[in-house]
Amino acid sequence: MIEIFGHRHSPYTQRVLFFLEEIHKEYEFHPIKLEKKEHFKPYFRKLSLFQRVPVLKYGSLVLSESQAILRYFAEKFQAFSYYPRNLELRADIDQWMDHCSSHIGNHMTQLAWEFHWKKKFGLKKSNEQINRIVTKLEKELPLIDCHLSNRTYLNQAKVSLADVSFLPLMLNSKLTDFSLEKYPFVRSWCDRMEARAAWQKLAFYQ
Repeated sequence: MIEIFGHRHSPYTQRVLFFLEEIHKEYEFHPIKLEKKEHFKPYFRKLSLFQRVPVLKYGSLVLSESQAILRYFAEKFQAFSYYPRNLELRADIDQWMDHCSSHIGNHMTQLAWEFHWKKKFGLKKSNEQINRIVTKLEKELPLIDCHLSNRTYLNQAKVSLADVSFLPLMLNSKLTDFSLEKYPFVRSWCDRMEARAAWQKLAFYQ
């Protein structure tokens, strides 16, 4: 049985659960309460050297890092429509996965930390930090919006691992007061991805 240890409001956990639903694989979900610092407890340290969610446990395999988990599942379950065998197509998907996680997705996650997670941990948000993050988003989002102006998905005519990976990061905006309305093609892409049966089944924001 596939076992996933994570937090439902972690976008990194969400992307893994989303992909499992997309490829119709059964799994057992073990919630880790980050706000209660369960990820620092001894039992979780044995699973994750990095003490972060999500963690995959599948037979003798224990794997951290959501992107690595996604790629493993794509290979293990031959989900090649999401992650083609062709090296050039795969490299393009990897490029989008890595860029979106390292840049826009990272900024959006930091913004969610300021607006949502700090409150959970009894901390005060930093308006100075929020302004810095928003400036970065306003610089980079127009590029993605332009890219999506003549595409249905990020890098191919159908959903790929890049889209699965990026969506939860973008929807971190739901935990903030940052609006995507200025970016109509990004917003439309989010709407298309959110409408997918796999995402709807998970009901993260309902």
